[in-house]
Amino acid sequence: MPIARLLDLAGHDDLAALKAVGGFDSLIVDRQEGDTDFLRLRRTNGQTIAIRARMQRTSVDGVSCLLFAFFATPRLTLMSREALEAADMPAPGVGGGVLEDPLLGLAADGIVLVDEEGLVTAMSGPAQKLFDIPSADVAGRPFVTLFAHESQKAIKALMSGEEDAGAAPSADPAERETKWFARRDAIGRVAGGEFLPLSVSLGRVPGTTGFCAVINDITPWKRAEETAQRQRANAEASNLQKSTFLGEVAQEIKDPIDAMIGFADLIGSESLGPVGNERYLEYLDDIKRSGHQVIDLVTILHDLAEVESGRQELSFEAVSLAEIVTEVTAVMAPQANRQRVIMRTHLPSSVPPVVGDRPTIRQIATNLVANSIRSTPAGGQLIVSLRYEAETGVSLRFRDSGVGMRQDEIDSALRGPGTGYASAGAESGRLGLPLTKALAEANRAELSIRSTPGEGTLVEVRFPPTRVLLD
Repeated sequence: MPIARLLDLAGHDDLAALKAVGGFDSLIVDRQEGDTDFLRLRRTNGQTIAIRARMQRTSVDGVSCLLFAFFATPRLTLMSREALEAADMPAPGVGGGVLEDPLLGLAADGIVLVDEEGLVTAMSGPAQKLFDIPSADVAGRPFVTLFAHESQKAIKALMSGEEDAGAAPSADPAERETKWFARRDAIGRVAGGEFLPLSVSLGRVPGTTGFCAVINDITPWKRAEETAQRQRANAEASNLQKSTFLGEVAQEIKDPIDAMIGFADLIGSESLGPVGNERYLEYLDDIKRSGHQVIDLVTILHDLAEVESGRQELSFEAVSLAEIVTEVTAVMAPQANRQRVIMRTHLPSSVPPVVGDRPTIRQIATNLVANSIRSTPAGGQLIVSLRYEAETGVSLRFRDSGVGMRQDEIDSALRGPGTGYASAGAESGRLGLPLTKALAEANRAELSIRSTPGEGTLVEVRFPPTRVLLD
């Protein structure tokens, strides 16, 4: 330890005072029974303090001499500051050793006391076990040596009061004494020479210029984080592979289906001669309808994979839902008329625009209108409406008087390909809802379904207040 600290520990004002009482020889007391791994230092008040000493030969200005290095006591039971002052002993953070406070012994965290020079003065039992440091070697070692080289710079920044943003420590002494500086993750040199991820929180000890460090092994959290990252990467790779595969399959299927539809049109036109039987013309219409249905299904599958993999690019802007609903209902009106479904809208001008991607929101509205028309029997109705509430945001609602669904059918319909329900034999309805839900979530909106069998269905797409643009 520095000579000034040795003098302070012994109770002498300066070297002259030490020389006046006999110099170095007056400091060391003869070993007593039980003093196996430390010496005793005599203080000016007559008390003795356990210390450790190391001796080595060195050379100063060409003169051979002995160098004595003293380390404070390896065992210092934590006492109250008043009791320490009454005994004329150094407080924790000045002396050093093993923290033996009963409460600290129950703590699972590693606790290390560090002086203003960055030297360890005391450790709790869990900290000793974590770093595999014998009790006799606790005090006097630089705190940063507990950590790997790449983490030492961050630890020094903590000790200097620098936070993550590089802010200077507070100029208020009272605040500096009580403030816990920013927690940092670091790599520690722990038991067995291994390196482990640690969490280090460092703060000043009130009433002293030293620090108290709370150290935790965060290996389980790091492993969980790495596992989650691997799983996320695997999922993203799987989605990308699925999207690429479906894109290729879609193109491979579309080409022959388009050819089939073209030949069916050619035969139905009878440009090369009469078919000869009216039933054949009806079958040709079925072929064309089935062909278009296959193309729609493949397109939906491809679009769903694109959305799930994050490859679909969205362009967010201010979107008027009333305009989109008006456009969609105008396009879908002929289909509603053929199904003899009454379609009405309620679009108050007071509903503000939302932040979203216009093409995908239009597709959401188109899918939901088409599903409602397919699931509503002749004579039924579909009402598309908008509503704004400050607490919940803007809601786009599709309420029909169709066949309705049970809750298990709703859950199945939203889960994805291979499940769901299709109304009136419309197979594309099996995949339309999962795609619509994925598109809504891509626009930071929430899709919900409430339905009762025989009474109809209410589908709501809600844009939260954070996505609503107010004047």
